[in-house]
Amino acid sequence: MITGIARGVGQFDDARQVGFRAANLRLRMRTIRIQDVPADWHPDHRCCLHCGNDEPTVRLRAVTNTKTAQQALACDRHTEQVAAALG
Repeated sequence: MITGIARGVGQFDDARQVGFRAANLRLRMRTIRIQDVPADWHPDHRCCLHCGNDEPTVRLRAVTNTKTAQQALACDRHTEQVAAALG
């Protein structure tokens, strides 16, 4: 979807800033891998990096920057924010 936005803003005169931001986000997300937390990974404290939510009912995702190998956990609501912090 972000690629479509970055390509389609050329049709609108006032959307140049939106195009720059979408293209920047697209490039940043290319270096981020988001996947389920491995079943054998049991750190002492599992919580979302952004909000600190550690309830057992919250689904956490492993976010990895493929260039720097930095990893963090994020809940479904804050995956994009955590990816931006790593990217």
